[in-house]
Amino acid sequence: MSSDTVLAINATLGKEGSATATGLEAKVRASMKAVLDGNFMEIDDQNLFRAAIGGVLLDIEADSDDSRELMESMQYINRVSVWLTASQAGLEVKPPEPIDDVLPLLAWWHEVKAAQR
Repeated sequence: MSSDTVLAINATLGKEGSATATGLEAKVRASMKAVLDGNFMEIDDQNLFRAAIGGVLLDIEADSDDSRELMESMQYINRVSVWLTASQAGLEVKPPEPIDDVLPLLAWWHEVKAAQR
């Protein structure tokens, strides 16, 4: 099975979890929990995280404030990741400018994972 197919299956699990919650943080955490509980095909933590975020995006209105906030937070995480990779490769690059109201998605992810143990 391709990794895109596994991602889509896990995102569907996340969507189902997200649909049971109210509020963006609760939806994200419910999606994360559903992906971690229901997944049996993926071992890569980044792909599971992406599936959980994708599950929320599948559940909420595409043009909503929640969707924009979630996408901006993911874009910021991606910019920081690119900056860290470039820095580790020895390139001199400026860190990304901080943004207001970035969601603590990675902190939520680690908290949900810790509660699963």
